[in-house]
Amino acid sequence: MSTPTPLRMGSRLRASLLTVGAAVPVVAVVLIFVLSAAGGAQATQAPSAAQLLHTALSDANARGSVHEVESEKSSKVSGTLSADVSTHEGRQDITHSGGEQAHVLVVGGTAYFSGNQAALIHYFGLPAAVALKVGTRWVSVPSSSSGYSVVAAGTTLSSALGSFAIPGHLTQTAPTKVDGQPVVGIHGKGSIGGSASASLSVTVYVSRTSTPLPVRASYTYSTGGSVTLDLSGWGERLALHAPSNVIPTAQL
Repeated sequence: MSTPTPLRMGSRLRASLLTVGAAVPVVAVVLIFVLSAAGGAQATQAPSAAQLLHTALSDANARGSVHEVESEKSSKVSGTLSADVSTHEGRQDITHSGGEQAHVLVVGGTAYFSGNQAALIHYFGLPAAVALKVGTRWVSVPSSSSGYSVVAAGTTLSSALGSFAIPGHLTQTAPTKVDGQPVVGIHGKGSIGGSASASLSVTVYVSRTSTPLPVRASYTYSTGGSVTLDLSGWGERLALHAPSNVIPTAQL
């Protein structure tokens, strides 16, 4: 059986919103922000905001790990995600409004996923008979598998930093606080998929310190829906271990 292509909760809502009414695609849509772009056209438009974002993301990358808590909501999709990610390893625990409870783990060059029957069928896309066979076990996907990158998406630091895509002209908000921490927001707004009638507004809040770090990111879609991503524990060591009770994806 071919490796399933799970939909990340964090990508599923964004994908459905970005397609502006189209069906949710099977392959997750990932927002990409290239760090070096902060020195290009956006830096010319708003050099202080772009440079601050560039510095914060560079500092974040140097820390090597972070804890994420993501909440997403739209008229049809909602859910929460808790994750710990590092350079090469990470984990995700996802709860979806459809009743799915899913788990993803990447450790030692292998990706693993598990979940309740609803998650295995509707979230990871397994046929009902295969989901029943898997039961409560973890499914392992080796890095040599073509499906590894799909399962592992969103569980590494680079993919976490890729969530901070800020479209359009960058501006700084007035200093404020997030959970009592002094921050400043970096804001941008742009069209979705070239559509003049659909737009995405993003604000990334970074700490007001000598080494600024992302603290929160807020996404609002004109088509409906919002995403809030809180980050903490930068640089903390992860203690991840391969699970027991595993069935290889090749045996499905």
